Amino acid sequence: MRQVINKLISEDDLYGAVESAFSQGWRRVKLYFLTGLPTETDADTLGITELGRNCAELGKRHSSGASVTVSVGGFVPKPFTPFQWFGQNTLTEFDRKIALLREDARRSKGVQLKWHETKASIIEGLMSRGDRRLGPVIEDVWRNGGIFQEWSEHFNYGLWIDALERAGLSLEDYVNRHRTEHETLPWDHLSAGLHKDFLWQDWRDALAEVGLPDCRWTPCYDCGACTGYGIEHVVASAVAPAGGSQGTGQDLSRGGAVPVSLGIRTSKPAVAGV
Repeated sequence: MRQVINKLISEDDLYGAVESAFSQGWRRVKLYFLTGLPTETDADTLGITELGRNCAELGKRHSSGASVTVSVGGFVPKPFTPFQWFGQNTLTEFDRKIALLREDARRSKGVQLKWHETKASIIEGLMSRGDRRLGPVIEDVWRNGGIFQEWSEHFNYGLWIDALERAGLSLEDYVNRHRTEHETLPWDHLSAGLHKDFLWQDWRDALAEVGLPDCRWTPCYDCGACTGYGIEHVVASAVAPAGGSQGTGQDLSRGGAVPVSLGIRTSKPAVAGV
């Protein structure tokens, strides 16, 4: 799954960080996960609680009161990402996966499971990839008492379903349907700097579980983010200079800098002479 979402962090990295925290006297650790990712299987889902159990066992080596909180949210695809074509999990599927995790967590001593409201994840998916036809839907929800919908105590899933029905719109079409390569997407007339064909290839790479290394230290992938906006990468020296500053800005292309952090510098247009 890490290859799919291009989070090239190993379990050893995670366990090392967790054990370091417990060894320094921390007694509680909170881990955040997403479920409903592309290609996810039940084994992947249950891997969430397995990681939580393993982290709790690390904590017990340092304190009998060590505990791990595992917080799980439903994956919501976003525009201008490789997953903008992905059909989000249905409410039924989200609920099934949370039930799997709850059952497994009951057998996991020292692990507390928390989860995001699955119905809220569905409406977040609706808003994330909706089009202008959702404007009247939002107004309808508001006129029927739907205020502070991002607050769990005020969220009302039924208001959204009723408003969609009155507008003659399909929740499944917006949220759960897989988009095709050449389909016109509601945000295609906007630009975030990324080429659509690059995102499509990145989506195909994700399905093939091909992770891409950080482009700051590898050849450019020609995604469009830097070239489209005249952005130049600036990195800091790994050795902080005297005086306690965080490093000296250096141009990566000139060499001699060890990449540790990224700043963004945009090129200013030349001033025309009078």
